[in-house]
Parts: sequence; structure tokens; C-alpha cells
Amino acid sequence: MITFQKIEHAVASVAHDIVKVARAVVPVLQKVQGQEATVEALTSLVDPQAVNIERAAFAVLGKICVAINDAAMRLRPTASTSNWTPRKSRT
Repeated sequence: MITFQKIEHAVASVAHDIVKVARAVVPVLQKVQGQEATVEALTSLVDPQAVNIERAAFAVLGKICVAINDAAMRLRPTASTSNWTPRKSRT
């Protein structure tokens, strides 16, 4: 039987996992984006035409970083507004 409590727990578990992944992914993406000038310089040595495509890719990467970070901030519960607790590890 599916109860509201089980659904609530499932949603909380998914939200927790999304926040955990976002915390791991965003710093890596930001480091890559921080090396934009170096990557563009190397690409221009190989194929100068590819730099424009690369600039578009870095712009998209920046939007992805912002979206992931915003989603993580929205999903992160606050102690005063929620009784949500992370699920116990399966170890």
C-alpha cells in the first residue's frame, strides 16, 4: 500500500540525492569554466574556426552551472521550515 508518508520519503530522498550530486558537479564545472582562456588558446592552435563553437559551449556550461546551483539551493531544506532529514546510508 502506498501512503503519503512513503511518497514524501521518496521525494525527500530524490531531493537529497540531487543536492548531493549538484554539490559534487558544480565545483568541477566551475573549474573547467575557469580555464576557458587556456582551452580556447589551445583550440585556436589546432583549429581557429573552432574557437567560436567553444565560446558557445562555455556559455552553455555557465548556464548549466547556474541552473544546477539554483536547483540545489531551492531543494536544500532549512531547519526552521522542514523536518526533512537525509536518509541513512546503505552501508
